[in-house]
Formats: sequence, structure tokens, C-alpha cells
Amino acid sequence: MKKENLALGVSSCILGAEKHNTEGFATYRDAGIKYAEFSCCHNLNQIGFYENPEKIYLAAKENGVEFTSFHLPFSKNISFSNPDKETRLLAEEKLKKTMDVAKSIGIKLMVMHPSCSNYEFYPERKPLFDQCMHHIGNMYEYAEKTGVTLAVENMTGKGLLGIPEEMIPCLKEFPNLKMCFDTNHCKHLLPEEYLDALIKANMKGRIAAVHISDYHLKEEEHLLPGEGEIKWDKITDKLFALDFKGIFMYEPGVKKETGEHRYRVFAVAVLPGQAGSKGYLDLHRWCNTLTDEQSVQMLEDLHERSALWKDTVHLPGDRYLFLVTCDYSRSNGRLLVAAQEIHEYE
Repeated sequence: MKKENLALGVSSCILGAEKHNTEGFATYRDAGIKYAEFSCCHNLNQIGFYENPEKIYLAAKENGVEFTSFHLPFSKNISFSNPDKETRLLAEEKLKKTMDVAKSIGIKLMVMHPSCSNYEFYPERKPLFDQCMHHIGNMYEYAEKTGVTLAVENMTGKGLLGIPEEMIPCLKEFPNLKMCFDTNHCKHLLPEEYLDALIKANMKGRIAAVHISDYHLKEEEHLLPGEGEIKWDKITDKLFALDFKGIFMYEPGVKKETGEHRYRVFAVAVLPGQAGSKGYLDLHRWCNTLTDEQSVQMLEDLHERSALWKDTVHLPGDRYLFLVTCDYSRSNGRLLVAAQEIHEYE
């Protein structure tokens, strides 16, 4: 395939939950876009995907749009780096069910996040990688059995499989497993360096999907190609060297319209307000950005002193809100209410 013959597409994530319908896909038709990745990862229930996927398929088809791949849902709880085994098994069930529904409307290529993108569970990475590989193996076997192709995506930040040293062994372990290469997820090395590593490891033919967007080579931005600093000639040359024959799928960034944050209460504690008193907590220590170790210590201290505690998954990088007021059940007491930010995909 020559560069001038590239087939271009746009991820349907740009439509949001409200526009996965005839009106939304008409904008693809009007722009001359024929290919899309079905991507509404955090709102599949809201758009009726599980109940009536045919409706969305027909809305795209009547506008001349073909779904060439499907982005499977992901979150802290739909992640194979989650420390809770039961949660990981439920994630497998969710992903398998979603693959079945996507296949029912003719989609055969499934893109999967193998782990949370921005978090690394502590304390050691190697056991987490082995854990992740186990679940990828289960998903791979299911994909093979049901006749679809599974493509694992390179993750950003500290996510597992975010570096070639983890992606390449994974691809070697499962011969028919494919990769989705996201140009915006190369935080630890340049995108062309990531592709060079795949070329050196003889991973020709293993990239089945790409997520194309630009950035300034530091943080994930999902800009239009040309708005950042990616050297696109190098990227296309190396993708062709790897025998990539899929769709150049643009994955746009979708900005939130508001800066609102939602929080859930997970702990309530009655504490002494006098420094040096038994059980006293210096809350000022928590007002700034914490390291992973400091976050763990904060949660342990809070759990130990809480009168009310709700078990939730806590990850390094999570945001917290603490409300403190006077408590008159003791002399100089303080009532603390702790809440954890609810991510937009929950």
C-alpha cells in the first residue's frame, strides 16, 4: 500500500453519547469519512449498545460509514492491572460480552486497553505484568474461539504494555494477537522509536490498528496531525515497514464542556483537633500533590481512624476532597468527611 492510497477514518468517540445516531453519522457522510472505529467506551449502556446495537449500525450504514474496529470499554475496574481478582474476572466477563455484541453487527477487530492508562499499582511491576498477561491470554483465547481479532493498545503513562519491552513479549506469547499503536501514548520514548523497537523485534504484520493524533511529545493531547511535533513521514515509513495495512484512524481529543468534578464519600472520621493528641491527623499534609507512597500512608491513617469506611479502589494519582468541621461530641473535636473523585467513565 502506498501513502497516497491510505484509507482514513475517524473514531466515533468524537460524537459523544448523544450523537451515535443518524444525525451524528451524517456529519461523517458530509465530510467524506467512510470508516470509523466504534468508540463510546464509557457510555455503551447510555446509547443502548447492548439492547439494540443494530440501530447504531444502521445509523452508520445509511450514511455510508463502516465500522472497521471496536474500542472495548475501559476504566479502573475494567483493567487487568486492578489488584482485586474478582474485579478482574468481572472485567473479563464484561469485555467478552461486549465483543459478542460488537461481532453481532459485523465488527471483527477489537481494540483493548490491557491496563489503566495513567496508574501503576504498587509495589512491584513484574507481578502485575504477569497478572495482566494471564488475563490477556484468556481474552485472546476467547477471541480465537469466537472468530474475532484482538488488538492490545500501547498504554500511556505508567500503564502496563506502555513500553516495547512489555508489548513485544506479549505479542510473542500469543501468535495471532495484534497491536493497536496509539501515537499519543508514547510518553517514555518517541513514537518512531517505539516503532523502531517493533521493527528490530521482527513484529512485521502485528499492528492491526492505529490511533492517529498529534502531541508535543510529552503529555497526551490528541491534536490534529500537524498541530504537534510528531514527524509523520517517519511514522508512516515505519508503519509500512511493519506491513501495516489497516485504516489510519484519527482519534480526536474531546474536551469537557465544564470543569466540574464529582466525588463520592468513602470515609467519615471524628478526630481530635489538638496537635499531639492521640489519633490526631495533620490534614495540612494532604493539601498538596502526594507521591504514591504518601497516598498509601494517607489512606492507611484515615482507615485506622474512620468510624465509617467504604471499600473502593484507590489508585496513585486519584484526587480527594476533604471537608472538616467542628464536632461537639468531644472537646476540640473535628468531623472529617473524605471523598474520592468519580472519574468520567464511572
